[in-house]
Amino acid sequence: TLLASSAASDVYKRQILEYLSLFGESCVGDIVSGVEIEQMKVSQYLKRLRDDGFVTSRKNGRYVFYDITAGIHKTAINCIHHRYDGKNEI
Repeated sequence: TLLASSAASDVYKRQILEYLSLFGESCVGDIVSGVEIEQMKVSQYLKRLRDDGFVTSRKNGRYVFYDITAGIHKTAINCIHHRYDGKNEI
């Protein structure tokens, strides 16, 4: 259903944000390996997160690197990470 699909995409976006909060600026390939979500979906979620202002991107040659936007977003993600640290729920 649409609701289940939306909930799953929210979980995936949180996983991507948590990965970036733990490892910092990363390229798509590293994020895919870290969160174990297929590359096409990771790229789509990163675009949405960038459009919403949660992540920034920069191109270096043929690679695009993503990082959490400085400020409130990074603080929020660190709070989520602290809350679920060691629970594998995100």
